[in-house]
Order: sequence, then C-alpha cells, then structure tokens
Amino acid sequence: MTARIPHADTLTAAETELVRATLPDNLAGLDEEELLELHARVRRARNKYSTLYRRQGAKSVRAKRARGSAEDANHRTLVKAEVFEDALGRVSHRLAAEAKSQAKELRSQRLDAARAARSGAPARRKAPGGSQARRGGATGGPQRARRTPIQTKVSASTKGRNKRNQSRRDAR
Repeated sequence: MTARIPHADTLTAAETELVRATLPDNLAGLDEEELLELHARVRRARNKYSTLYRRQGAKSVRAKRARGSAEDANHRTLVKAEVFEDALGRVSHRLAAEAKSQAKELRSQRLDAARAARSGAPARRKAPGGSQARRGGATGGPQRARRTPIQTKVSASTKGRNKRNQSRRDAR
C-alpha cells in the first residue's frame, strides 16, 4: 500500500517526488549523509514557499486593503508551504534518530578503545582521530603546538603591554 500525499494535486511532479521521498517507508533505508542531503532539499523548498506566501500576502494586502480578503489569494502557496513543513518535520525526526544512533555507536567504539588501551590489549577498532603528533610524535616526547599568526601577535602584544606597565611601576 502506497501512502497518500496530502494536496498532491497542487504539487508539481518534482515536488511530489520530493515529498514522497520523505515518507516513513522511504526514509527507513537512508543513512545519515543521505538524510542530511534530503533535509537540505526539503528545507529549501519549505523556505521558498513560506517566503513566497509572505511576499504574496504583503502585496495583496496593499492591493485589497484588507488582510482577510488577501489571505484567499495565495491559498495554493500556503498549502505547499504546509506540505513541505510537514515533510521537513518527518525528515528532521528521522535525522535526529539516526544521529543519536550514530553517536551511540561511536561512543561505544571509543569506550572499547579506551578500555583496550588501559588493559594493554590492542583495540578492536581504531578510534577516530589521534594523529602521531598529538601522541608525542615519532620520538615519543612532547611536541609544541604550532601557533597561528593571530596567536603570535596577541602574545607579543600582551608581552609588550606587560613590560610597559612594569617599567612604569619601576619608574615610580
């Protein structure tokens, strides 16, 4: 049984396909990256029709001199904005569940790696990150972190200000 898309008669074929992609059966097979891409597409469509509805409404209020009668003029745009708002809610909910699941899996991997490191046994899976420079490099000794130009400038400025303040105190 295929799910019915509300107000499908007001949507174009491309919009119908986009809304169809947000139905629960179609969302189930998507991974986090695909969900993020779909979320962005649906959000763009929702923003497009929400903005268009507001702009059309503002123009028709001025022309009809009444907000109540101006509302009926762009009913189709309002319907599209609501359809995409519902679709965005479905994708957002599924994306949040997928992100939570991924975070839980990553956390368990990191905990396993930390436990293995404590016991001296090799980890089951390599933990993400952890370059050789962060662990002390090839020599095993601590290495200095490189400073950005801004950090260097701020440090020099602070050192100069402190020396000037000290010399003023010494001159008293």
